[in-house]
Amino acid sequence: MTIKEAMKGVSTQEQERRMNVVERMNILWVKAQKCEDEAKVKRINKQIKQMARQEQRWMKNVAFFLY
Repeated sequence: MTIKEAMKGVSTQEQERRMNVVERMNILWVKAQKCEDEAKVKRINKQIKQMARQEQRWMKNVAFFLY
C-alpha cells in the first residue's frame, strides 16, 4: 500500500492535519530521547500516547509509513 492509497478519499485539509499530527509526534519522540529528566520524559510519552489514542482511527492504516 502506498501513501496515496492510504489517503484515498481524504480531503487535502485532513491530509495536512494528519501530517501535522505525525510531525508533532516525531518532534515529541526526539525530545524524549534527548531529555534526561525522568518526569519530563514521562509527560512527553503521555502526550504521544494521548495523540495516538485520539488519532488511532486513521493511524492504524498508515502505521507502517511511520517506522
